[in-house]
Amino acid sequence: MLKIYTSEDDRAPALEHREGGFRTVLKACLVTGYSTKPPAGWTAQESGTASTFIPQDVSTGCRYTVSNEDADVAKITAKHDDGTPFAEGWLNKKLVNVTAPNRWVCMADGKHCWLMVSTNQQSTNYDVVAYYFGDVDTLDAHGEAGALFAPENKAYDYNYRVIDSIPLQLSNGKKCRCNVANFQASVNTANQIVLMPAWFFDNAAKTLEGFMPGWYSTASTVATNTLAIEKDVPEVGGKVLLFRTPWQPNNPHLFALLGDPA
Repeated sequence: MLKIYTSEDDRAPALEHREGGFRTVLKACLVTGYSTKPPAGWTAQESGTASTFIPQDVSTGCRYTVSNEDADVAKITAKHDDGTPFAEGWLNKKLVNVTAPNRWVCMADGKHCWLMVSTNQQSTNYDVVAYYFGDVDTLDAHGEAGALFAPENKAYDYNYRVIDSIPLQLSNGKKCRCNVANFQASVNTANQIVLMPAWFFDNAAKTLEGFMPGWYSTASTVATNTLAIEKDVPEVGGKVLLFRTPWQPNNPHLFALLGDPA
């Protein structure tokens, strides 16, 4: 079951604009816990100024290294269990008008980690950018693949703002794109509810390759001056956290599912 950690929690670590900011937050959520919050069950291997995060459920054997961090960005590298990289991307702290530690939300269990980071702290919108690393369900013979969902460009630009422009890089060698808009374009509003939006290996052919865990999508709105709100969703039999997204602040929005993403 996903555990929820936020920068608003008692004794939660700050995502500081210095070397080690991302590593500090991720270690607190995934490995050590803090205050009354237990960790998600991951382990970390330290090597100088790099931390490699290893899921508790190592079904794919993949692990994720955060390194090369400075005041603005950190590199994240996804690796096979033999240490061979299969993907890399960038985590960003200095987004738009962010001069103080970023507000953040982390949702994780033994094999999944979503990290939402505020992008504009001088706005009442509290938009977030989403990052993911862990395992995803695929339609190929292996059934699962390690995955990294993070921009390949370290500069804050369009690739940080639109979710379906950020690559989902997989341990099976494929690079996919998340696609939520096709579902939300349905004339039947009930069909706008998608637990795991499809992502595609071939954008032109729209080849379905698998599903992202813990993702729920809708055209609902969220109030300003809110990092995230909790919402009852009968269609999924539970609750979701609703986040405002930076590219269309009024519609649509990203939901991250609370509970078992399976």
